[in-house]
Parts: sequence; C-alpha cells; structure tokens
Amino acid sequence: MQTPSKGAPAASSKYVRLYLEHHIVGSSGALDLFRRSARTHSSAHAREVLARIGAEVEAERSDLHAIASTIGARHVRALEVAASVGERIGRLKLNGALLRRSPLSDLVEVETLLLGVTGKLRLWTALLTLAATDNRLDQTQLQRLAEQAENQLEALQHLHDTAAAALPNG
Repeated sequence: MQTPSKGAPAASSKYVRLYLEHHIVGSSGALDLFRRSARTHSSAHAREVLARIGAEVEAERSDLHAIASTIGARHVRALEVAASVGERIGRLKLNGALLRRSPLSDLVEVETLLLGVTGKLRLWTALLTLAATDNRLDQTQLQRLAEQAENQLEALQHLHDTAAAALPNG
C-alpha cells in the first residue's frame, strides 16, 4: 500500500472532515461546561484553574476552526447548538440534590472535562500523524496544542483527585 507523499491532500477525505466537524461540536459543549464549572465549583482555586483552561479551550477552538477550514470541513452551527443544549440537559442528573449543587457535582464535572480533554489530545495527535503527509497541517502548531492538552489533563487530574477526596464519607 502506497502512502501519500508530503503535500498530498490526505487530510481532505470526507472522514477527516467529519472527524473535525465532530470535534468542533464537542468543543462547543466542553467550553460551556468549562465556563459553568468555573462559576460554580465549590473551590476558589478550582474555579481559577477551570477559568484558565476554559480560556485556552476557547482559543483552541479558533485553531480548530482554522484547521477545519483549511481541510474543507463545514461549520455546522446547528450541531454546536445541539451540543450546548446537551450540556444544559446534562445538568439534570441524579446527583442526590434536586434544588442545590451536590458535593458530587464537582467530581462529575471535572471527570467529564477530563474525558473531553483526553479526546482533544487524541485529535491533535491524529492530526500530527496526518501532518506527516499533508503540508497544510502545521506540525509545530499541532505539537503545541497537544502539549497544552497534556498540561490541561495534569491540572484537571489534580482537581479530580481533590474533588474525590472532598466527598463526604457518610
């Protein structure tokens, strides 16, 4: 099986475009959750960390939109709105507290954010693989984004451990 030479539009396949479109949609819901968690987390330190990472995610969305545009992916606004609605519906979980925030909320929200950032890291590494054969993808940019995601995961893991330790034992 032949591999495309550097510069070939390997990343232009409809599947790569769909992959990018799905990540754009997911990033919309994740950004909403970062913003909300930065307002509502019980720890002031965690709120600061979540706000900082949320700002990074917002900037990364601009990078992702630019990459997607370069590859020919469409901006699917309706799906982004659906992701935001889904994030809001996700607030209606059975967490042991109907009218107020549950101690479990901090843990579950950070866990959800960990999953999202892990998926984002996988995106950047997949695009790095494609960048080896497609010069429209900037390897330096993708490496920077992957390293940023790794740093975000480290910070979120610390918040997760702290939230788990803060759960009442009774």
